Amino acid sequence: MLQHEGALVSLVPGTAVAGTCGLCATATRSLSAAVLVQHEHGGSMRFEACERCSQALRRLAAAAGGRAQFAIAPEVGSAHRTEPPAARGEAATAAGAAVLIQERAEHVRDARDLAHRLRIYGQPRADGTWIGWVEFAPLDGGAPLRTGPETTQSSREQIAYWASGLEALYFEGAFRRARPARALA
Repeated sequence: MLQHEGALVSLVPGTAVAGTCGLCATATRSLSAAVLVQHEHGGSMRFEACERCSQALRRLAAAAGGRAQFAIAPEVGSAHRTEPPAARGEAATAAGAAVLIQERAEHVRDARDLAHRLRIYGQPRADGTWIGWVEFAPLDGGAPLRTGPETTQSSREQIAYWASGLEALYFEGAFRRARPARALA
């Protein structure tokens, strides 16, 4: 069963630097702010933001007038593949360290009613693509469970985009597929 907790989304000003916007993935000379997403239980993410995304977030905050909840509808024709790369005959050779892409505010509860935090990870492969998977970390500090590779995407940004579209039903199925992290290493 999925439970939702609150998250605080903040827009904080920064000094204008060149880089790639963490929200729209556009290269710019002026990353003028950062968007901070802080979950109730300590998880957080930071996205450097361009001026256009900063203005869009300000408009959304003004329109919401306070509390808001996000819901992402799946995109028609999205490149969402759940079969592990090895099952498709693809090499899954890692070329870099695993990266935490997203920590979700929702929790999944197991049969014993223990809550598990949802984390989506990505890892670059030798061929330049990225694989993504889901980790379920028990709130009581026990050993995490992980799925095998759930998707293959062209970049870290595409893994983050994939992760942003995942919904409750997907996580419940992924939890059933997950195995102890040690068994997948």
